[in-house]
Amino acid sequence: MRKELIMTRTLCVFIIILVILLSSMTLASANDGVLGMTPDGVYPITQTDIMMKSEEIYIKVTGASAKVTCKFVFKNLSHAQTVLMGFPARLDIDLYEGEFTTEEDISVRNFTARDEDGKIPVALLDTLPDPPQKEAGGMEKYSKWYSFSVDFKEHEEKTLYHTYDVNFSYFSDGSIYLGYVIETGSLWKGSIGHSKVIFDFGGIPMYAITTIYPNNYYKIDGNRLIFERSDFKPDYNLQVSMNLSAYDDLQWFDWHYSPFGGKEAAKKKIELFQTSPEVIRKNTEHYFQLYESLIHQDPVSALYIKSALGLPDGDEKPEITECSIRNQMGNTLYFDIFGKDPDGDIVNCRGEVNGNVNLSYHEDGVYFDYEKMQFHGRGYIDLQDQESSVESITFTMTDASGNTDSKTLLLAEIPKPESTQASQTPQPPNPGENGLPVYEEVGSSGSRIVPMEEETIPLLTAGVFVILLLSLAAVALFFVRTKNKGYLLFAAQLIFVFLSFYQIREMLSMRGNTAGAMLSEDISLKIGISAVLWAISMTFMVAGIAAISKKENHEALSADEEEEAGMESGDHKGQ
Repeated sequence: MRKELIMTRTLCVFIIILVILLSSMTLASANDGVLGMTPDGVYPITQTDIMMKSEEIYIKVTGASAKVTCKFVFKNLSHAQTVLMGFPARLDIDLYEGEFTTEEDISVRNFTARDEDGKIPVALLDTLPDPPQKEAGGMEKYSKWYSFSVDFKEHEEKTLYHTYDVNFSYFSDGSIYLGYVIETGSLWKGSIGHSKVIFDFGGIPMYAITTIYPNNYYKIDGNRLIFERSDFKPDYNLQVSMNLSAYDDLQWFDWHYSPFGGKEAAKKKIELFQTSPEVIRKNTEHYFQLYESLIHQDPVSALYIKSALGLPDGDEKPEITECSIRNQMGNTLYFDIFGKDPDGDIVNCRGEVNGNVNLSYHEDGVYFDYEKMQFHGRGYIDLQDQESSVESITFTMTDASGNTDSKTLLLAEIPKPESTQASQTPQPPNPGENGLPVYEEVGSSGSRIVPMEEETIPLLTAGVFVILLLSLAAVALFFVRTKNKGYLLFAAQLIFVFLSFYQIREMLSMRGNTAGAMLSEDISLKIGISAVLWAISMTFMVAGIAAISKKENHEALSADEEEEAGMESGDHKGQ
């Protein structure tokens, strides 16, 4: 019985430690959210004799997922032919390292294809034949495809229908990112005749929409957000973000969006969206002035007024106000482009390098700087060898309508680049405190990595603190009941576990970047301290187990000796 009691107590100790270890590891490494996929349009794979006359997309949004219905009208401009078409089925899992990223989160599900004659057989392929303009369509992002063949008669016009389900990216603060890829329509011959994409938010209030991109060619009709445009060759995609919980908790909104008006701004936005279009039209002058003030500060609210008043889509030209090389680090030139646009629909800021150059070019996207009230595009150029010399960079700012403005920056004296053998791959700079992302280039990875949000760290800390507190209470209870000083070693072990976790928390809170494969000195120091504290905690745990086992074994042995002595004494009395 004594030995069974020892085993039971030791098992309880191990269970406590196991709970501590598992909880600490899971919380410390947990990512903030999962990655989802936007619904994509069809790609031409083997030829370009087909034009897309029209597309009509209906996206029924339900939280972080949607059911999508598509209608495409194609026109064969050549002889009778069978066209192999592909539809992206799954993003490349190797591009995503989120702990919560599952196969379902990066896949189009329940995909169907049909034409006027009925269903079209669909095959799920690991890869597709190398298509024309692969990089232009971003097709390298996808590891699996739905593939199907479509028969066209000579000069035939054919309608195709698709349905599928899809998930969207979401974050711990409740933000959900959705959209629709239209830039693949530029791979068909000529321009898209007509495009209409309907986001149906159902019972979700429209003031929950936080951003739209581009800020043009949309209108709000009830609880539907509609993008519509004709005769264009797209070089951007539609992006929308919303937050289902932000306006339910105005205290949270006040803290999180305090630089942009906080709780009062949220209340005004709700009141605006509760104002009927009829009331807005009756007070045209007042709401038109409000519209002009909101174009950059709150484009979604401005869109609501624009839709109610029936204002036309903007077509004003952007203007570059400043372009410069912000910094040069070794072989890397970091550049900035600032510009204004009355319509607020800038879609990209790009630089073209002139000279004898072997380089790697990166764009970090376009943001709106609320301090300067200007758009801010940035990126960097990584010169690949010593022979590279940059003579000038021509910067171009483009809006959703295709209007552009360009400026050329002459680089008369750029130092020769250093040897690239020891150079590290530069990281794109983070957005400034007052800069909100308007558009982010996919870059080489083709993915959006979900970062840990600031509000997650206090929750993570609180969770670990509660677990450690409960574990410490359990250890104290064992000590009081058994008077075994070995349990004090477990208390010490819990303290060092907390100190180790605190170092991990500090590391997660750091804003410093790592370059290439090298960690910054601060992060390396935090990891080293955490490892030492963790090793000390394990030492206390082992010592505690040994102390408890030794005392319990000693008590059991003494009890057995007393029992044997008692039995011998009883035998003597019997004799």
